Amino acid sequence: MSAKQWIARWDTAQTTEVNQALAAVTGKHNMHKKERRFPSSPFGATDAGQEDFRGVPLKQSFIT
Repeated sequence: MSAKQWIARWDTAQTTEVNQALAAVTGKHNMHKKERRFPSSPFGATDAGQEDFRGVPLKQSFIT
């Protein structure tokens, strides 16, 4: 798949859900919470067994 195809498979609701989940598990305000699980991908797993989030446009920064 091309980069455009990876991005195009994500609809607005899916993108919003992933970004909200990312915001919930990252950041200094969540450092001591026990439940910091990221959701499963709606596209399953890659051939390498990783959650398939390829192409999702991230709005949340990983840097704290």
